[in-house]
Amino acid sequence: EHARSALLESGARFRALFESMNDAVTMFTVEKDGSEFLVMDLNAAAEKMYRVSKTEVLGKSFRELLPGSVDPELRAVFRRVWTTGNTEHHPARRYEADGKEIWLEGFVHKLPSGEIVAVFSDRTEEQQADERIQESLREKEVLLREIHHRVKNDLQIVSSLLDLQCDYIREPRYLRMLEDTERRIHAMAIVHETLYRSETLGVLDINEYIQRLVHAIADSCD
Repeated sequence: EHARSALLESGARFRALFESMNDAVTMFTVEKDGSEFLVMDLNAAAEKMYRVSKTEVLGKSFRELLPGSVDPELRAVFRRVWTTGNTEHHPARRYEADGKEIWLEGFVHKLPSGEIVAVFSDRTEEQQADERIQESLREKEVLLREIHHRVKNDLQIVSSLLDLQCDYIREPRYLRMLEDTERRIHAMAIVHETLYRSETLGVLDINEYIQRLVHAIADSCD
């Protein structure tokens, strides 16, 4: 009687721990020599995360637990864990729960009694935040490209205007001033182009810059 009481108490503690976990915990029975994994139990966090009730999904496969989701790798993970007994990490993947996108990441374990346990954390907010960052970076890249083309065009226009003005200047001193200004603008354009093409905007490849500048000066002297 004492052993039975201790067993019941231990089971009650396990159930309390099981239900209080923030991660979604789902237990699966193994059927058909590892070709089917059917829901045996799940905690309250799993019901909330998957947007289901326990009575609806008991006896169903993981694919039915998250209808509309396709993840053949997860089933392969289940089979490997069931075969080897080794716990495996499953990286964050996209699923659908009640028509809404969720991202789950977790671990798959095998119990000594043979059942498979999947413990998943909700990474949806992190994934969405990362996607917003990536979208912001893409927008900034487009903006930077547009700014680059505008600056490049403006420098070319100023350089062309100075070149045209040189055709009307007869005083050598003023002509040299205009030509010097044109060369300075050309040098600025080279710096701008070199920075734009570099992986780090704050670092200039001085060797490339000097080579392009020397070629530009040589061309202007022809």
